[in-house]
Amino acid sequence: MPRRYGRLVLLFFVLLLLAHIEAAPRRRVQRSAAQSEAYSRAAAEIARGRLEPAIRPSAALPLTPRNLVTDPRSAYRVGGLVRKELERQKLLLDVRKQENQQILTAIAASAVTHSAVQSRAKLKTPESFHAGALDALLGRTAAAILWRDRVLDEVGAEQVAFLEGRRQEHAPRSELEDQLVKAGVADFREVANSFDLNAYVKLITFQKEVTLLRIFGGESKPNGRYLFCCLEEPVGTLLPLPGGRPTHRWADANGLATPRENLLQDLAVVKLPAGTSAFIGPVADNFYDHAGQPLRGGNAQIFLPAVHDFPYDHYRLAGAPSDPSDIVVFFENDKVLRFKRSR
Repeated sequence: MPRRYGRLVLLFFVLLLLAHIEAAPRRRVQRSAAQSEAYSRAAAEIARGRLEPAIRPSAALPLTPRNLVTDPRSAYRVGGLVRKELERQKLLLDVRKQENQQILTAIAASAVTHSAVQSRAKLKTPESFHAGALDALLGRTAAAILWRDRVLDEVGAEQVAFLEGRRQEHAPRSELEDQLVKAGVADFREVANSFDLNAYVKLITFQKEVTLLRIFGGESKPNGRYLFCCLEEPVGTLLPLPGGRPTHRWADANGLATPRENLLQDLAVVKLPAGTSAFIGPVADNFYDHAGQPLRGGNAQIFLPAVHDFPYDHYRLAGAPSDPSDIVVFFENDKVLRFKRSR
């Protein structure tokens, strides 16, 4: 009897394994179709006009947001896929214009020193450099667009309007600037320029209470207009700490381009009530570091038109020892900060 029972159990697991193997290609097809659709949407958004020269050469290496690309070289692959989609839809941007050629040449000149594009550096023709630079720019922009839309899915927001950040010829203000003025934002031009103009900025209303984050310190305060998303749980994440999976809650602060006055010593976990309106879009390459290099953007910033006294939990930069209730924040260049709840 035990032997028969064991055979039945073995048969059950064999059938389960066969079902999993049979379903795997279908899941891959579904993921591939969803990915292609996402790239198609990103391509259509990118193709609405000429790429802006907002990405400075020294900040041109591609952003790698979570769950999209895990290797810098993959951003070039993503850019290649987007370029092919633009070609398929006959929407490829005119990169032969002199100003675009100058931008691409500058980006390529800085990018070829990076290990991710060493293979492109071996191709000595200007066209190969421009192709690599264009793929890097398209991949980076597509990554930022997909990241913005993933944040929207996470926070459960109603999309009120898609706002163009580029100012049309002879227009005094862009659509984004007009909406910021209507919302009572006095420094509307500075705020508009903090968004990457290669993507739409979306005016949203939160349909439920949402938890957002704000890194601050020094002249930067816990209650502010710029926030980011989201606080993630440690189970099943794709951003392991050295030595294994994270055992803490964590957040991805890659590409926030915070000003030098922000000392990054504190973290506010802010609760916004349902009905709050905000602007969301990719961060531009804003501000400069102490070496005078522009700080890379690309993360999704959530801008509130006014400072509100929303409730928040305060966390301070922590040293050892570590506690499971701490929050780990990932930055570019493998920088990791851990914050502990302030008592």
